[in-house]
Amino acid sequence: MPSVNNVQTLGDGQKRVGIELPDSEYLPTLQAAYRRNLQFWQDEPTDLQIIVTENEDRFRELAGPYYDPIIAGVTTDAGLVVFRGMQSLRKEKGGINTWEGLENGLAHEIGHGYWVKLLRGGMEKTWAPLWVMEGIPTWIGKERWNLARKDLLAKLAKVYGEWTPDPQALTWDDMSYIGSGNEKIALSFSLWAEYLKYLTVETPSTAIQMLRELGPAEWTEAQFNGAFRETFGKTAVEGLVEFTDYLSSMQTLR
Repeated sequence: MPSVNNVQTLGDGQKRVGIELPDSEYLPTLQAAYRRNLQFWQDEPTDLQIIVTENEDRFRELAGPYYDPIIAGVTTDAGLVVFRGMQSLRKEKGGINTWEGLENGLAHEIGHGYWVKLLRGGMEKTWAPLWVMEGIPTWIGKERWNLARKDLLAKLAKVYGEWTPDPQALTWDDMSYIGSGNEKIALSFSLWAEYLKYLTVETPSTAIQMLRELGPAEWTEAQFNGAFRETFGKTAVEGLVEFTDYLSSMQTLR
């Protein structure tokens, strides 16, 4: 982890966070993004570091193996949150060109940082399906589509309303089979976030409790699936079938 000299509390939190920003103009946006995670997780990690940079070489260095020239931000296995600054983003990287968009993106990426720090393991260690690992930060970061909630659900209903999930497994291909490029990512991430809201009746504490009760050790797929069934009384596929039926009914009502 890099050494970050500016350490302070953020967003009504009590723990000190290492931050590095291009200038003070970014601080209110970072505060708002951090506050969303604090409210969602109802807990706060220690030793979190967040770096926003306009320098491409520094972004590449900090992102390490996760570097991609088109992504807006990344969280490392150590829980370091790295995000591009507005000038870099406005050069068509990450699809963000407003401060509101930056807040949403930062809230999403900080959600990954909370995951790593609070669950005490890198992304590779605390096993969970991709739709959970991206669905939770997408929920925190609002929708990737700039749509009202009912319009987003209608869009998902149009795409997924008549889709039958694979009863054997839920993989990236299962849940993002439609579209391509950024549209494919936005649709699938939004689907995952809305499915989690459906499962938890929009009260994230249920999902967070399940993840925390799995403990700090490395999880196996069987452990995660068992915890899911115990928490929600159904498998992930069974729940998703119910959710797509719900989307179908919404499509019929429109």
